[in-house]
Amino acid sequence: MDFVRWFATWLIAFRERRPRDDTAAFVYGGRRGGKTFACLLCLLATVLDVPELLGWAVSVSHVERDVDIDRNIKRLVPAAWYSYREFPSHKYTFLNGATLTNISAVDPEKAKRGQADFIFINEGGKMAAGVYENSLGGTADRGGLVVVASNPPMTTKGEWVEVEVTAAAEAVAKGETPDARVFTVDWKKNRAIDQGARARIGRILRRLNPALADADDLGLMKPVGGRALYAFDKVKHALRPRPDIGFITEAFTRQRWGAPLPYLLGVDFQKRPHIAGTVWEL
Repeated sequence: MDFVRWFATWLIAFRERRPRDDTAAFVYGGRRGGKTFACLLCLLATVLDVPELLGWAVSVSHVERDVDIDRNIKRLVPAAWYSYREFPSHKYTFLNGATLTNISAVDPEKAKRGQADFIFINEGGKMAAGVYENSLGGTADRGGLVVVASNPPMTTKGEWVEVEVTAAAEAVAKGETPDARVFTVDWKKNRAIDQGARARIGRILRRLNPALADADDLGLMKPVGGRALYAFDKVKHALRPRPDIGFITEAFTRQRWGAPLPYLLGVDFQKRPHIAGTVWEL
């Protein structure tokens, strides 16, 4: 609901051509939280509300598109309101002149195709970063929006989702406005699913695959792949200094040891398996 309420304000401003400060938004969390459905409803609201709008729905493949996009459009929108052509492009044309084109992410270059006013990327964590990167440029003409729905990525292919979500958290922690808005979704608040079944699935995943349980059940956004510093968190451990304070490492080391030093090093010498070290700026 936080995402939908925010989106409603964006849509009004876009329709009335008022100033807007947003280019991208991420809606992420565990599976069955309602991310895809909410984002698709917002896409359809925009298509129906803004004449001549150019909309895209980007899916991992056209097979997944049929399940997540087309099926719900047919359920939600009266057939008399649109026409659909499979060739030369998978495109819905609505009575107000707005269009919604289905795009497959199999080839990321397919997202580099001129102007678009609203782009919905579904299951971003399964796609290459090029899909997102190429989509952003298409919205520049009218100050449109890219919305990404995603579970926490499990492979390096979708690592860009974690990078963008972490960057937004860093910006918020520093009191800045993030370049991309981030909204988290919790399946426990989704009344449209069987909560008991979903909870049992989560417990099974926890026993068999804790990493998958963190992503699909808890919706935790963690760095992808094996990491030596697996608990490292950019927001907690690598914040840049406040502009009014700046770095004080050299002042501290001069006061403490009589010499201005740019870094402090901590090293723990071990026989096995390896030597651990940290680098500090104050």
